[in-house]
Amino acid sequence: MRTEQEMINLILGVAKADERVRAVLMNGSRVNPNVPKDIYQDFDVAYMVTDIESFTKDHSWIDVFGKRLMLQMPETMRYPDNPDGHFGYLMLFEDGNRIDLSLVPLNAENLKQYDCLTVTLLDKDGIIPDYPPATDKDFWLKEPDALFYYSCCNNFWWCLNNVAKGIARDELSYVMNMLNKWVRSELHDMMGWHIGIKYGFNISIGKDGKYFKRYLSPDLYSKYAATYSGSDYEDIWKAIFSMCDLFHTLAIEVAAHFGFTYRQNEEDGMREYFRMVRCILETDEERQARIYPIILSEYNPAWPEWYAEEKANLERLIGVENIARISHFGSTSVPGLTAKPTMDILLEIKEDTDINKLIDALSSPDYIYLHQESTPTISTPPLHLMFLKGYLHDGFGEKVYHIHIVRPGDWDEKLCFRDYLISHPETAAEYAELKHSLFKDYEHDHGGYTAAKGEFISSITQKAKEDAPC
Repeated sequence: MRTEQEMINLILGVAKADERVRAVLMNGSRVNPNVPKDIYQDFDVAYMVTDIESFTKDHSWIDVFGKRLMLQMPETMRYPDNPDGHFGYLMLFEDGNRIDLSLVPLNAENLKQYDCLTVTLLDKDGIIPDYPPATDKDFWLKEPDALFYYSCCNNFWWCLNNVAKGIARDELSYVMNMLNKWVRSELHDMMGWHIGIKYGFNISIGKDGKYFKRYLSPDLYSKYAATYSGSDYEDIWKAIFSMCDLFHTLAIEVAAHFGFTYRQNEEDGMREYFRMVRCILETDEERQARIYPIILSEYNPAWPEWYAEEKANLERLIGVENIARISHFGSTSVPGLTAKPTMDILLEIKEDTDINKLIDALSSPDYIYLHQESTPTISTPPLHLMFLKGYLHDGFGEKVYHIHIVRPGDWDEKLCFRDYLISHPETAAEYAELKHSLFKDYEHDHGGYTAAKGEFISSITQKAKEDAPC
């Protein structure tokens, strides 16, 4: 790769040899004293020339700069970059260097147009103004006024409704454009003000915030990185919520610093809209998993008492004459064991119990019956009837029960497993550790959580049978 000095010498050599080129200016990152040097920086150069058309009628003159990998000439394209008479050659060379060369008509007006990051490399006629030392002050952060701040907040939250409805309509390109062009722009403004408060408003964060990593704390930068997503909609939702949380934190800080008022109602309104859209999009299974997640609790001494209360209630509703045995099983029945705070109750019914009457007896708003495909009868009973109690519309109640109704002896293995854990505290501790290790991956997947425990439960149940046959 040619060095910086070799490239500058080439750029100046071409200009010095051509009478049409009267001056050479350079701007951009290579003249910015606050930007670290690296091999990827462009050479942003302007040739002040007397006759542009003599250059552009035959573009082969630029071959002198080296073998190119790619060339762009903006003024020949659909969207001219310089409609004021300039002509640009954007050249990427095989050695990795890049020159962005502009041909600029030599006139007084054009000499005035350059920003504060401009230096003179060549002036054949002494006509170039004395530019001040290069500085990036034109790109420094600016303090917001109240209107700018309120507009930023309002537009951030407002545009997110478009993101949500785009997800609902499966319009991925629209979603990504709204999120990363419009919403992210407001987030970047808020992040810039945060940085300005911390470091002063005499620094630049670079185009599109490319210097964020330089000025943000590692924690904040990690939170910012989490606002980017893949194309999976659930991944996008996670990025949205990360973006919202980060924006909230920064907006509160900026408001406190400048004496503004953060309009929490706008955020609350949009988060409620998210909730509505996500509820509409959810399947019944997904909603169940969300509002009834797996919860792990330390052992609660009140659990045996709660079991006893429900045992008495079931005896009253069903009649003791229909019950062969009622047992408390599952993790809540093992003293000291971490468990889902759900009372598993095994209700073994007698052979002559009328199943239909039993179902009717538990047909109340308190119980949820997991229906069978056909109405069971005592002659062809299902292996398992199940009732749930404590499942409210929006989550769990204080006391939650799973009531399993089976034929006598059908679930003795469950009781063997319980008894083995009670008599082997070290095994119970292993079981608790397994539960904790699975929780992160299966918090919203009850079936997966149960399946993942299956091998352990089977092995311990087998040991229990060997010690004392069930």
